[in-house]
Amino acid sequence: MLLALLLLYLTPSGAAGSRIFGGREAKPHSWPYMVSLQVNQAHVCGGVLIRKDLVLTAAHCAQSSPSEVLLGAHNISRMEGSQQRIRISEYHKHSRFPDHTDSRNPRRYFYDIMLLKLGQNATLNEFVKVFRVPNKYKYMEPGTACTTAGWGKRVLGRTTESVLYEASLRLDSNKNCGSKWQSYYNPDHMACSVSDGKEGFCQGDSGGPLVCDSKLYGIVIYTAAQCDDASYPEVYTRVSYFLPWIKEMMRL
Repeated sequence: MLLALLLLYLTPSGAAGSRIFGGREAKPHSWPYMVSLQVNQAHVCGGVLIRKDLVLTAAHCAQSSPSEVLLGAHNISRMEGSQQRIRISEYHKHSRFPDHTDSRNPRRYFYDIMLLKLGQNATLNEFVKVFRVPNKYKYMEPGTACTTAGWGKRVLGRTTESVLYEASLRLDSNKNCGSKWQSYYNPDHMACSVSDGKEGFCQGDSGGPLVCDSKLYGIVIYTAAQCDDASYPEVYTRVSYFLPWIKEMMRL
C-alpha cells in the first residue's frame, strides 16, 4: 500500500511546455540544432533538427498538436533575424507508442519517440544546423557528463522565460532508475540522469535533447512531479535503441 501511494505521488510528469529549472542561460545560438515546437506561435515542446526537413522529438508532444517549428532562435518571444518558422506537414510516432492519455498505464512513456516532417527544407547556416544521427553508438557509463536545454520557467512558480537555458547532468545507472521508477522504466530503450535538485528539466522540455560526449544520447520524456526531488532520476528515450527505426523513417 505504501509503495502504491508513493508511485501515485511520483507518477511521471511529462512535459508539454518547457521548463529548465536552475541551470544557466545558454550562449546565444550555441544549440543551432535546437527546435521549438509551437502552436499559434506558443512553445509547447522541444526537438532536434536531424535533417533539413526532419525533427526528432517525443511522441507524447503530439498531444499538444504542434503545427510549426521555430529554428535558429535564442529568444522565442522576439523576432530575431536568425529565426526560421516552418510548417509541420507529417507526424510519425513510433508504432509501439501506447495510448498516452491513459494515466493508469505505467508504460505510457514507452517508445516515446516521433519524427516530424517539415513542409519545406530548413536553410542551414551558422544559426540553424543539423545534428547528425551516427551509424552506431557506444554505451555511455553512469557518471558521464551531459547537458540538456530548453525554453521556459527557470524557477518553479515564476513566469516563463523566453531565452534558451541549459542544465548540466550526469547519467545514472539502469539499476538505480529501475529501482526508483519500477514499471515506468524500461532499461532497453530508456536512459536516465542524476539531478542534484538544483538544475535539470521539469514539467517542460519534452522532446529536447540530452547531449553526452557531443552525441545525441537521449530525448527528454519525464521526471517526478516534484522536479527538484534529487532522489528520483530524470528519464529520456535512448536514441541509440531507435537508430534502425530512425533510419527506416528517414527513407520515407
